Amino acid sequence: SALGTQRGKLTVEDFKRAFSDRFDDPYGVCHPPVRGPGGNTSSTVATVIMDTTQGHMWIAKRPYQKTHFAKYSLA
Repeated sequence: SALGTQRGKLTVEDFKRAFSDRFDDPYGVCHPPVRGPGGNTSSTVATVIMDTTQGHMWIAKRPYQKTHFAKYSLA
């Protein structure tokens, strides 16, 4: 995988790109609401990335609409 080649060097930006991936849409990592068998709907409702060593967290609400990450300090 593309991330596997970065082992030990991954950045928050790498994770943002990976979790925003729309490959195999609408069934990929980040996907819009899709009605499945039995009428249940599934979607990516939020993406959360944490850097516990720095005390930071990034959250994207409904990333399938527009991926905007808000940064929060945990310190």
